This record gives sequence, structure tokens and C-alpha cells, in this order.
Amino acid sequence: MQKRKQRQNLVYTSITGTFMFVGLAIYFSLHLSSIFISFGIIIGSVIIGSIAMSLVPDMRYKENKNKNLYTGANNKKKNAPKKSMVKDIDNKKQKKLTDAEILSTDYTLLTGEQFERLCYLYFKDKGFSPQLTSTSGDHGVDLVIKDPKDGLKIAVQCKRWKGNVGNADLHKLEGGKRFYKCPGTLFITTSNYTKKAVEFSEQVRMELWNELHVQDKIGNWQKSAFKRMFYN
Repeated sequence: MQKRKQRQNLVYTSITGTFMFVGLAIYFSLHLSSIFISFGIIIGSVIIGSIAMSLVPDMRYKENKNKNLYTGANNKKKNAPKKSMVKDIDNKKQKKLTDAEILSTDYTLLTGEQFERLCYLYFKDKGFSPQLTSTSGDHGVDLVIKDPKDGLKIAVQCKRWKGNVGNADLHKLEGGKRFYKCPGTLFITTSNYTKKAVEFSEQVRMELWNELHVQDKIGNWQKSAFKRMFYN
């Protein structure tokens, strides 16, 4: 963008030149010979050009109103989501889904708590008499299920994760099973396990379900269960 001085000079030259050219053209076309008239045309053109030049607006404020006075950096904030949009996103994350909504939603899109509920529904449908533990202070156990064949109580941890589950989480479940007096343990995750976690599970005979197990068991069951429970 041109500076104000450059714009003023451009306006002055254009206006003065135009008026002077037109005035002198009329002067000579009328065959006038008065030197005062010719000087008047020149001086008048200069005055009109000066007036026009003074009317050129100062664009500095407009150009710099969004810039820091000291650094010159742009102070204009980047476009941020509107409060209403942010609120809608938060509401979707915090919304308590019904069992029908959980069953009809891809398990990879569920929150951790919603995935726990999905596992609860799965084991309930399979006859394992599941019980949800408290959301806080659960000692690393999300569900306590009972094998319908022999009545064996199993402590279950459900993790809807993307990263691999480490050794520490398995240790926590192993400790939690004693609190709930469960002989067996089952760790379920939508991801996978580290090498050390697998080695530990073998030592304590903990059953592990990874993303393939979840898809094969819970994912496939989820589609049929929704139709069976809510459309039959």
C-alpha cells in the first residue's frame, strides 16, 4: 500500500496538470493574449491541486490499528471457535448416552466411560452378571463379572486407548482384584500392549484383549445386539 505522501503527490500532479492543461487549452483556443489570465490559470491550477492534496486521507491508523505499537506484530487474534460452538463440542463429549446410543455408536468414537458401559452391556448379554465399580477409587477395576459356567469372579479393566497399555496398568488391575476378591483378571483395550506388559500378564495369568479381540468379540456383537435389543 502506498504511503500518504506518495498518494498526495499523485493527486496533486493529476489535479494540477489536468486543470492547467484544460485552462491553457481554452486560453489559446479563444486567442487570449493577457498574461494575467495565463498566470491566473497556472496559479489557480496549483491552488486546486494543493486543496485536493490536503484532502487525501491518512491511512496510517487503519493500516496499523491491529499492530503492536512497539514490535509491529499483528495484534489481531486468530479466528477462534465461537463460544456456542465450543459449548456444543463440550456437550457432545460430556453427554450421557443412552444404552441404545452407545450400541449404535462405533466403539472407537466412545469416551472411556462410555466404552466401559459398552463392555458392561456385552458381558450382561453374555450372562456374566457384571457389576460396575465406582468411577473414582476403583482400584484399577471397572467391572466385576461372574463366569456363568463356574461362578468365578473376574476383575475387568476397560481402556479405550490409542497408545499401548504399559506394565503399570496391569499391576494396578492385579492389585485391584484382591480388593474385590476376584480370582481372575481380564484387561480390555482398543489398542495393544507393551512387551513387558505381555510378559507380566503371562506370569500372573491375566487374560488380555487387544484391539483385534475387541473388534471380533464386542464390535461384531454390538451391531447385532442393537437390532436385537431395540428392534425386536
